[in-house]
Amino acid sequence: MLGVLLPVTLFIVLVVLCMFTAPAARRVHYLILTSYLLRLAVQPFIRDVTPLMFTHGQGSDYSGYEQHAIFIARLWEYEGVHFIDTDAMPELANTSLPPNLFALVIFLNGGPSPFACTSVIAFVAALTGLNMYLFAIHLGSDSGKAFSVCAVFLFSPAFVYHTSEMLKDGLVIFLVTLAFSSSVRLSRRISLTQAVIGALSLWGLWYVRFYLVFVVSAPLLVGALGLRTKNAALSFLVLLSFIIGVGLVAAFTDALKNIVSFVNLSFEEGNSEAARTYYAVGDTNVTYGSGVIFDDAGSPWRAFGPKVLYTLLSPFPWQEGSIGFHLSKIDVVVWYYFLWRVISAARRLWRDDRALVLMFLVFLVPTTLMYATSMSNIGLIFRQRLPIVAIGMVLATLSWPAVSMISVDERSPKDGRRPGRPRMLSNPDAT
Repeated sequence: MLGVLLPVTLFIVLVVLCMFTAPAARRVHYLILTSYLLRLAVQPFIRDVTPLMFTHGQGSDYSGYEQHAIFIARLWEYEGVHFIDTDAMPELANTSLPPNLFALVIFLNGGPSPFACTSVIAFVAALTGLNMYLFAIHLGSDSGKAFSVCAVFLFSPAFVYHTSEMLKDGLVIFLVTLAFSSSVRLSRRISLTQAVIGALSLWGLWYVRFYLVFVVSAPLLVGALGLRTKNAALSFLVLLSFIIGVGLVAAFTDALKNIVSFVNLSFEEGNSEAARTYYAVGDTNVTYGSGVIFDDAGSPWRAFGPKVLYTLLSPFPWQEGSIGFHLSKIDVVVWYYFLWRVISAARRLWRDDRALVLMFLVFLVPTTLMYATSMSNIGLIFRQRLPIVAIGMVLATLSWPAVSMISVDERSPKDGRRPGRPRMLSNPDAT
């Protein structure tokens, strides 16, 4: 029953959110809702198509999340509903949130329902698009350009594919963009709501792709300090509270020490020569077709220039590979264009709003460098850099000057078209 009820309920929630956050932007409503429905329409075919698209015949890890979710749902039948992390199930491998979300759906449904579980991922993917649009408008982007860029990202083949099944990528991108947009809003005006949203986003990221917490925390901390807010006293109180909070945690608990040890161990394991070789060539059971081995003598820091290029620009147009590998080149060509727009926007804003440029760079540069150290597989890095692409495309919307603070959905009757209703899209309070 929930297999039908949940997707319908989430659709209604999307309608309400669109009407509340962008009441007059009708075309944005249609865009967001269509992107959600498209993912639900694609979901039944993903598992049949995936083995044909990739060299190793898998292409994704949705089956692992589903099996873990089924086990958690059965466990809840005996122990009651509670969050299961890696302490209880080490095989979750620091990715506890997706299986728990899917387990909740399975538990309430009384059995597995890939369609209902996917509706959750499709829902957060649609919310990502809505947030990107509102965030771009908040920054001063022209509404037409913000709409177009949002549409390109929402309907890009890679984003559609990775958010039309029981995969974690949709959650990762949603939480990253939400945390980053909150940090920028905080830099403009101290807001308890945005602070809570940012904190919850970081909590979710810790249980989805934990290492992104650290690169997202930097702009969030900068935002919390009120880089551009006029209330200096409030900014000082936020900074003082943060210092006191960290000091208390360090003095009375081992949390910071444990986090540092955990991060160091994870970095060493993830960037070890054995791990990078595995993701490059696979093992006796799985052979990866898009692996890359660099002449770096086993060091993640050597051959760093080529690694950065592969991290940002691969797959290159001349490379051979599977059907999925070639289809990903569509996204890459589009990304080349927007990467040029990112550079153009940064140069344009550097003259007028250096603080905003620094906020973007504090996320984009460390994230790129972090992924470059572990670069060993084009298909893997293609998925991992999707948050970079999302944030970069928001910055790209600012490469075009805003045409007007008020936009009209349709032309006036003088142009032979239906009259439109003007809508205010530049009000930061509305976003």
